[in-house]
Amino acid sequence: MPEDPEIVGRKPIIDFLKVFMDLKPSTSDKHKWQKVKRWEKDYGLPLDRHVNGKPYIDPEKFSSWWDEFRNSRSENVPETN
Repeated sequence: MPEDPEIVGRKPIIDFLKVFMDLKPSTSDKHKWQKVKRWEKDYGLPLDRHVNGKPYIDPEKFSSWWDEFRNSRSENVPETN
């Protein structure tokens, strides 16, 4: 059975992005989600929504975006690998 390529819902998205966006465990989920939304608005984070309004992110699309973002801001973005 193929795995769903999308990460659906706020908490799973936050868990996926915590390494990339420095989302600290001590920060509330509300503030973490605000940071995700700010990155979507300010930097073009590829966050999408299903018809029912649930947010999702495609890891492959994010990976491409992250590489481009990191290359364009290389002096400000630390390596995560």
